[in-house]
Amino acid sequence: MDAIEKYGRELSRVMLAGFDYVPGLLQMPHVNVYGLKDLSRLEERDPTFAFKVRGIPDEEVVEHIWAKYGTALRSKTTIRGCWRS
Repeated sequence: MDAIEKYGRELSRVMLAGFDYVPGLLQMPHVNVYGLKDLSRLEERDPTFAFKVRGIPDEEVVEHIWAKYGTALRSKTTIRGCWRS
């Protein structure tokens, strides 16, 4: 396994299962995660994540994550917190 694949698997594990005191997407009851979620099959997935936060519009999730963490997300109408024209 090369370094990029190893990094991708670890990123997938942390995003799904969490790290230290930070919960992963699978521990958040208000988050629906789409795609492969089985931690024993991480070698079968790319380190990209599709999820939906119940009760919060996608655009608000994108704006919040961009403003607070500088992490780029995408929804149907929003990319990295900037509205598409």
